[in-house]
Amino acid sequence: MDMIDSLVRRYVGLWNEPNAERRRRWIEEHWSEDGAHFSKSHEACGYDRIEARVAKAHAEFVGSGRYLFVPANNAEGHHGGVRFNWKMISQENQRVAAIGFDFFILDSDGRIRTDHQYTDPMPRGDD
Repeated sequence: MDMIDSLVRRYVGLWNEPNAERRRRWIEEHWSEDGAHFSKSHEACGYDRIEARVAKAHAEFVGSGRYLFVPANNAEGHHGGVRFNWKMISQENQRVAAIGFDFFILDSDGRIRTDHQYTDPMPRGDD
């Protein structure tokens, strides 16, 4: 497994991590000090706000027992940029509830400078 795949696998795992201290440690090790996470409805700049963002998502989706996040195993990186998809799956039946796309800009040390996250809800069928 290369560095990009490993980073993405561990990043997606961060959102499933139940231990707040481990989440914080991972954030400090893998985000630059002035790093940021952006989504359509969130802007989290710096370790404290990134940690709060991850903790809130964990409580709502994973800690509730409803979902888990898994990588889509399609990470690509070059020239300091990384792109990949992830899935939010039901813990009950493993059905995909949402698919997301993230794009990182890494700093010169390979740490996340910015994380731009996009989420596409899955269309509902007639089942």
